[in-house]
Parts: sequence; C-alpha cells; structure tokens
Amino acid sequence: MKHTRSTSGLASATRRGGSLLATFALSASLLATPAVAEPTPPPDPASTTAPVEPNFVDLAKAEAKRTGKEVEIPSLHTENMTTVAMPGGKTVKTYVSSTVVRVQRGSEWHKVDPTLVVEDGVVKPRMTKLDIKLSNGGGNAPLLTAKGDFLGLKEGQPGEVSIAAPGKLPVPELSDHTATYRSAYGHNIDLVVTVTPTGYQQQIVIRERPAEQLKLPVQIDPPSGMSLGKSASGKPSALAGGKEVADLSVLPVMDAKEIATPGSGKAGTATATLTGSGDDAALVLAPDATFLADPAVTYPVTVAAANPTPWHGAGAPADTFIANGGSYVNGSYSANSNALFAGRRDGYNYRSYLKFDSRTRRSSASGSSTRTSRCGTTSPAPAAMSVTSPCTASPPAGPLPRSSGPSSHSL
Repeated sequence: MKHTRSTSGLASATRRGGSLLATFALSASLLATPAVAEPTPPPDPASTTAPVEPNFVDLAKAEAKRTGKEVEIPSLHTENMTTVAMPGGKTVKTYVSSTVVRVQRGSEWHKVDPTLVVEDGVVKPRMTKLDIKLSNGGGNAPLLTAKGDFLGLKEGQPGEVSIAAPGKLPVPELSDHTATYRSAYGHNIDLVVTVTPTGYQQQIVIRERPAEQLKLPVQIDPPSGMSLGKSASGKPSALAGGKEVADLSVLPVMDAKEIATPGSGKAGTATATLTGSGDDAALVLAPDATFLADPAVTYPVTVAAANPTPWHGAGAPADTFIANGGSYVNGSYSANSNALFAGRRDGYNYRSYLKFDSRTRRSSASGSSTRTSRCGTTSPAPAAMSVTSPCTASPPAGPLPRSSGPSSHSL
C-alpha cells in the first residue's frame, strides 16, 4: 500500500508567509529602501520521499491468513526454490528442489518443460535451463549444441558444448523429451538423446547381440578453455589448462533389466580410446565383448555415451552415485540411471549424492550438520553430510564421519 503524507498544512503556512512579505515590502518602499526577496524555504524532506513499495512478504502472509492456504511469494523464487507464506500468516517456508523447476527469461519466470518440438528446422525443448538444439535429420549439422551459464570453466560463466553426428542422421522419432535416431550407428544400433531440465543425456542403444566387436565414435567439442586429451596417467579425459577435469576412460553399459529396474539386471563397461587431437579429437567407445556375448544379458543394451556433467566435477547438476569399482565408477554417467544406490552391492561400496542448491536462500540456518571435504568408502551406517570438494572414483580409505544431526533451515 502506498502512503502519501498530506501537505495541506504546509501549503496554508506558505500562503500566510507570502502576505506578510507583501506588507513589509510596501512599508519599506515608503522609506526608499530597496526590497530584498526572502529565500524560498527548502522543501520538507518528508514530502519528497519515494513512495513505499509494497511488502510482498507481508501481503502474502495476510492472504495466507485470510485463506488458510499457502501463498507463493514470486519475488523470492529462484530456479530451484519456491517460497510461500504459511497458513496462519505468521511464517514463510522455502521448498528446495534438487533440480530446476523454473527458468528465467528476461525478467519473467517460466515453468520447466523439456518436451521436444520441431521449430525452425531443428529439434528443441520448450523450456529448459540450457539452450539446446538437436538435429532434425539429414545435412551436416551437429547432433547437438548446448549453451548455458553453467557450462563455462567458472561458475556463472557462459559456455557451449557441441557433439558431432556419427554420420548422416535420420529424422528423429520424438517422444516427450527423448529423440531417437534409428540405426544411426549401424543396423539396430540407435542414437538416443534425452533432454532434462538442466541438460541432456546421450545414449547408444544396441538392440541385438552384435556379431563382432563394436567401436562407436563420439566427437565432443567441449566449452572454450577445455579440450579432450590424455591425463598424466594416459587416460582419455576432459582437460582444462592441461589438467584433468574428468576421467572419460570407462563408461557404464546396462542391459534392459538394469535400465528398467536398477539392481536387477546386468551391468558392464565400455572402454574409451582417444583418436585425433585438438578440434578433431574424438572418443571411440568399445563395449566389453564378453559382456555383450553373455547369454544372461538381456537386450537391448544401453551405453551411456555423453552428457554435460563431466565438465562440472563436484558441481554436476544432477543427483548421482558412484562405486569404488565395477561399472559405476563415474558419477557423471551414473546420473543416467533412474535410481540411486548406497551401501554394498556386487562386492563394491556405493555412495549416492543429491544436490540441493541453497546458495540464494533467504534464511538463517538452525540445527547442525557435518561438512566434509573428501569422499570415502561407505560408512558402517547411513550418514548425511555436505560435500565441499570434488569426489573421485577411487576414494581414500576409511569411513566418512557421520552427521551429528539433521540440517534444517527456517526464515
């Protein structure tokens, strides 16, 4: 509500002052004394104060009290946080999502919708955090380009990723947020791209048991300042300034049962080798031939080929899990799974990571939590903690400290 101070009293006083000045000037003229005008008094500061902006929190609280329901406060929303006034009108609450639920374009928020549509000759999602374009088949265009503020070397720095097509692509089959390019890698070997609220996942789907060893090229052009190359240990890696950002040497391979119900099927690996250099560098993926030939493996088999998360280290914009051996040593590619694992399985220790970006929350913290700067093997019992530095696939020995209690936040 805007408040305006009445100035009628001030105006009246000014008029009276003016009449007294006129009388004084007339008397002075009879004495032949030059009249000097009295300086105009400065305006009352209160009369020039900018209008008070509405307090949206108080307005939302009043509405929540009136209706007995939660009332959103859009001015406090972020990509992954929704702030509401609580019924009763006394408190507010912020809901934090592990992924984005809305994105900002200009000054307006828009609900995330990764549904793929064809527009201006390309395939694109309706609304996601990244600006993603996919090939609509044919031509020499890249399979995918993705631009966004979190793809650069530094947080908030814009960057762009491009993935070349393995050859001339067919027109994709679109289903919700997935594009399938049938037989893009040869007979019954499909290329599948799934768009998520924060990025994408590229998969190669082998629909029947191959008769020979497969070699599947994936040519990625990473953001400016990064490159594909070999680490100090000789492994194919994403590099920045010559230093390893992510190990790309081993990728997970999952059969149909494992994809449908993680933990119930078979999982193997594909090894990557690096060909070319500079702009011509490419990964060549070779799924384990023994795994593909195993009669217990249920087809189709899926190779997690690429997604943007290898460029982010601990800042990967997705929930994920890693193991200290076996098929799931790369947390970036484990983000393709529709499940998380923690504990011991198949002789390996598993740990899950859930990301909640609360950097812009408008609150004070209460409660207690444990912060750690390293990853370890699975603790003897479940523990919750905050990870503050990148985690590796080969964590140091010893359990992590357990949390001293849950963490909670209130406004």
